[in-house]
Amino acid sequence: MSGDWYFPDWHYYNNNGLDEWLSQFDNWNRLTPAVQGFVVGLLVIGVLIALTFLILQIIGMAKTFKKAKQPAWAAIVPFYNLFISYKLTGLELWWFIFLALALVCVPWPASVVLFGFFNYKLAKSFGKNVGFAIGLTLLPPIFWMILGCSSEIKYKGPDGPFKIK
Repeated sequence: MSGDWYFPDWHYYNNNGLDEWLSQFDNWNRLTPAVQGFVVGLLVIGVLIALTFLILQIIGMAKTFKKAKQPAWAAIVPFYNLFISYKLTGLELWWFIFLALALVCVPWPASVVLFGFFNYKLAKSFGKNVGFAIGLTLLPPIFWMILGCSSEIKYKGPDGPFKIK
């Protein structure tokens, strides 16, 4: 036996399986430059759209935080913006820890339900209904902009029973 159970035979993988596995990625060179350019263009457009949505959400969150007398710069910092959002809802601190872990560990359908509950509490803190909470869950950049930029929407206070200072 050329390798122990803890020290595999790398020559076997390099000479047999790995070369065949890597060969499937050679198809890029077989594409025409026009097709390569089209694929790269689609990727660039997708990245630009994602960055646009990210910037819109950050602007909306900053204006919303400012409206609720919280620091606007917190919209830029990951997880801290989530914490400030929880302060606005009035939920207990363990909800923040639970949902921050859910963001990382829970499959997306379950986290959509959890964030739907959180967004419902956030919408109620601004005097909005379930429909607005669904919008916050499914299209956050647009609905954060609506929360932050609309002069008609005012922060009513935490909907939950707890206030984190």
